[in-house]
Amino acid sequence: MNELNCTRHHFRPGNRSFIFGLYKFLFFCILFSSICSLSNAKPDNATVISFSDNRITFSIDIDKNRLGAYTDSNHNITYYQTFLVAIPADGDITGYQVTPVESIPIPVYLRNQKKQLKSEFVEFSEPKYVRGIKILTGYLFPVTADAFYTEMTVDISFNGTSGSKSNSFNDSFSKIFKSVLVNDEMVNQFTTTSRTKLSSGIMSGPFAGNPDWIKISVNQSGLCKISGTELNNSGLVVTGQPSDDIHLFNGGGKPLPFSNEAARPQFREMAIIVEDGDDGVFDNSDYILFYGEAPNRWSFDSTETFINNSYFDRNVYWLSLSSGTAGLRMTTADGSINGAVGGIVDTTITTFKRFVRVEQNNMLRRWNNNKIDEYFTWYWSDERLLSFFVPTDGLVAGDTVDMVLSGKTIDTSGSSDDVGYIDLFINGTKGINKSCNTSGCSYRSNAFVDGSNAVNMELTYNVLMNPYFDFMELSYQSYNQAVNNKLDLTLGAISTNAKIEVINNFNSNPTVFDISDPLIPRVFTNVISTSNPITFYDTLSNSKYNRYFLSSESNSITPVEIQAVTMEDLYSTNEQADLIVISPRIFQSSLS
Repeated sequence: MNELNCTRHHFRPGNRSFIFGLYKFLFFCILFSSICSLSNAKPDNATVISFSDNRITFSIDIDKNRLGAYTDSNHNITYYQTFLVAIPADGDITGYQVTPVESIPIPVYLRNQKKQLKSEFVEFSEPKYVRGIKILTGYLFPVTADAFYTEMTVDISFNGTSGSKSNSFNDSFSKIFKSVLVNDEMVNQFTTTSRTKLSSGIMSGPFAGNPDWIKISVNQSGLCKISGTELNNSGLVVTGQPSDDIHLFNGGGKPLPFSNEAARPQFREMAIIVEDGDDGVFDNSDYILFYGEAPNRWSFDSTETFINNSYFDRNVYWLSLSSGTAGLRMTTADGSINGAVGGIVDTTITTFKRFVRVEQNNMLRRWNNNKIDEYFTWYWSDERLLSFFVPTDGLVAGDTVDMVLSGKTIDTSGSSDDVGYIDLFINGTKGINKSCNTSGCSYRSNAFVDGSNAVNMELTYNVLMNPYFDFMELSYQSYNQAVNNKLDLTLGAISTNAKIEVINNFNSNPTVFDISDPLIPRVFTNVISTSNPITFYDTLSNSKYNRYFLSSESNSITPVEIQAVTMEDLYSTNEQADLIVISPRIFQSSLS
């Protein structure tokens, strides 16, 4: 289980905007005390026209260069502008009207997009509660088929109890409300919801039953081997204990979602190998083996997804000793032709689709006036020209490589040419099948070679903001061959009896693991591993990705840390927090 992970968050309407607004302002309060001193701050693009106990009317100015953009699975883009409005805790929005005030022709770089147009000018999220105040995010959609509206008037009516209650908030929250709510003057008169009532209750955490653990941190994927002596050196004595008492756990190694409503990581026991000389006692020379995963890696659950931990460079595994139940161990599978496939082979697999992602997390995106609008996405570069190298190991000769480029750019020359957004060259050859928008591009190329490839990009920008490049993803057909004596072989969800052949470029005979569930691997026996190709058989399933890992003990990875820790579990209290701020110690005085 990772101690604290944050990551890039792909926007879904109604999921995070109000939290982002509050957190952003609090972050600035910590950094710049002058902002906290504002007495009547408002969102800088909203002006209140009038308000009463159950109604507010305000106008919003919309900057075409600062629109939010949401891309759906069909690559349709919805442009939006958000605002936050508070209503009584026992109330709901009863009516609303949006009136366009001013418009301009649709800018060129918006006109060329594949847009998803909304039937109404505004939508509202599900309510969230902050200090008992009911808050909704409004999404304005200023782009229509023939116009872009630069100013809109919004009129909102709601019911609920107001005008009879005087709420008291500490100065920090009052300043936050004033900064982000269009109707902060009204919140002191609204009914609020009890914070105790909102609590869903505290569940026992994974460390409730045992305070003594060994924390094992890894920073790369592979077979991890740890001896009894290494575990003892952590500070918790493991040797001399029954081998069955050894348990290993992991929380998935994924970043924690920003939304508290999203499901929390599940703390699961892992299947491991314990080599104890068959005497049932774990000694200094004995060892454990498990499949460890890097914090940044490809995941194959329901789709191919890259997991990026922007703020944590380790995946943490937790070892404990418990005599109640025997620890979970890897099972075996017969990899011979007469084993899983029963002597019947439908297909021979010699290639697979390999995925590569290259990125760096170096900077936040700034406007040219140094304003930062978004704090959750870290970018690689803000240069107009960018060059680097990317590997396509095992590439099948002549295969076309598919690419996705993520970056914030524009098109200043119109859609009638092939210039703009991100122009891409691979080994000096221009990419083909270009399709771009302001959030990135997709390309294909036949210019890749097996090994290292030169990538050159030119990114389009304007006077308001430099271009910002985020990452590059590639997928291509690769031979089943190892890289650095390891092979992560992922096959699609297909139903077939397969003979799987792997080029034997390992420096020692590898073991074959089924890692379709990386926490519960299986070990293949009766694998033909001393010849070329290495051969094993398996019945593939169409209900999951069929994934295999080949490596040997001699090429096992070394943890970056093995440390004994005493853990305190979470507990319930009448003083539960609804906002946690994590900051350098130098900012601590600004929190009081």
